[in-house]
Amino acid sequence: MDGQKLRVMVVDDNVDDVSVFAPFLRHMGCQVEAMTDPRVAISKARAFEPHLAMIDLSMPAMSGIALVRALKEAELPPCLFVARTGHIRYELHQECLDAGFNLVLVKPIELDALSRLIQTGRKFAFAFNAGED
Repeated sequence: MDGQKLRVMVVDDNVDDVSVFAPFLRHMGCQVEAMTDPRVAISKARAFEPHLAMIDLSMPAMSGIALVRALKEAELPPCLFVARTGHIRYELHQECLDAGFNLVLVKPIELDALSRLIQTGRKFAFAFNAGED
């Protein structure tokens, strides 16, 4: 992973959210693939091979839960899946974990939490790529 950027995929139907969030991740040194249509996320993920995928839960074309299940079935390289939502209740949190999300974050995401998430993502990516040349 030395010299490589953390690859982060952002999927959110809110264009304004993506237009702010993606550049901020780039500013943090990440390579970002952002999209507002979850239906294209599977093919994009196969090509991009994200280390970290941040997925909105409430999208009209396809729910974040359905998307993470489809991404898990696509047998991508190891990836941390993070659900982003504006509302959370215990049942939804548990459903996210059961579907394959590793973490659930409530919007708006504080900068400290995002910074820690990126650091964790880098450690995760490095752990899986340490033996590759």
